[in-house]
Amino acid sequence: MATHSAHDGHSQRKKGDDPRGSFIEEGLISFNRWRVSRRRHAFRADEIAVICPHCLQYSECTVKILNDATKCRRCGRCSIKDLVEITSAQKVPIYFVSGGRQAIRLLKDPSVKAVVAVACGKELFAGLLRSGGKTVVTVRNVWPHGPCKDTSVDASQVAKAIADLLGRGERR
Repeated sequence: MATHSAHDGHSQRKKGDDPRGSFIEEGLISFNRWRVSRRRHAFRADEIAVICPHCLQYSECTVKILNDATKCRRCGRCSIKDLVEITSAQKVPIYFVSGGRQAIRLLKDPSVKAVVAVACGKELFAGLLRSGGKTVVTVRNVWPHGPCKDTSVDASQVAKAIADLLGRGERR
């Protein structure tokens, strides 16, 4: 449930609030999940991009991974370590972005044919609207400390999404 500020009129989410979006957002994300599950095309690793928000990184970490995820020290305090290991093993590029515009720029890259997108419902919805028909597998992040700070993701879901796009996953 969102709270409203008398000062700016915008709703803000608090720690513990449900990070899912509106009925329309959820409908598009669910439809996209169904559409992607019926796809039969396998992609090469260099045609796939994993795009994640930088808020997955531990907020007190001194190493900034926005430009180069391999700089991660792999301390295990956040999801970055597991994501970098998974994508390295599969030879799939991973990008950490500071906002939706950066993510859309990567999505629009002609060399990218498929995307594993990690984000909150609102950002996933916005990205799907701008995907231009590309294959986008969505993985929702979780907010144990509220929105946009020290968020987390189930790395096994990202690994499964990559395997599915590579044609190595289970077909439904």
